Amino acid sequence: MDKYDMIAEFYDLWTKDYKVDIPLWLEYAEKCGSPVLELACGTGRVLLPLAQKGFEITGVDISEKMLEKTKEKIKKEKDDVQKRITLTKGSMIDFDLNKKFNLALIIFNSFQLLLTQKEHDFCLSCVHKHLNPNGKLIVSAFYPDLTRPEGVLKNDRDKPIPDYPEKGDLTEILYYQFFDHAKQITDIRFILDTVKLNGGLKRREFDLKLRYFFPAELERILISNGFEIEEFFGSYDKSKFTGKSPLMILVAKRK
Repeated sequence: MDKYDMIAEFYDLWTKDYKVDIPLWLEYAEKCGSPVLELACGTGRVLLPLAQKGFEITGVDISEKMLEKTKEKIKKEKDDVQKRITLTKGSMIDFDLNKKFNLALIIFNSFQLLLTQKEHDFCLSCVHKHLNPNGKLIVSAFYPDLTRPEGVLKNDRDKPIPDYPEKGDLTEILYYQFFDHAKQITDIRFILDTVKLNGGLKRREFDLKLRYFFPAELERILISNGFEIEEFFGSYDKSKFTGKSPLMILVAKRK
């Protein structure tokens, strides 16, 4: 199974309470206006709230299962919301939508799924081509904490997820990570442990690699691909970026 398709199985459970970023994306959608483009839109966590607020939005994702889950959610929306949404299966580094946008979003660490400079350039070239003059791009990425211990099993949830994947099951999502400092890649191993109703245990594992960036480096990548940095935040409350910030949120204008 493709790693992104596997993530799609539990993505909504993993992120269902994560809404802290939505007001910021809505704010910039208000400033820029429709249409909006979201790359790596996943299961519609951000795409749907924007459409519900009246914005025309196109979502691109490489995972068929992610898009299937998004389509299931869209069917439950009112007709006017459904009409504002367009979904496209495709890669962030090679897409042609034959349409221009006022705002593009590559958020929730999605840009970090691209591991090489060539992929960064291909992606941003596509985005640049799809933005209207003075259109804006927002990229959000985690700020690397290289002091975090490697190989230590972690669980970010207080208790197991009930009734997943089947009624009566209890599932824990665990992970550990290692750093490749030369390539600036963090290699994360996810472990899904499910205790079945009959007492059996099922374990599934998969790896995910993410490229980590440093602030000046991420700025340079955007500037070298035809963007002008307008704002640089360290959190969703728009506080100024510092060395202790958890995030890097860059708002850039197409030149």
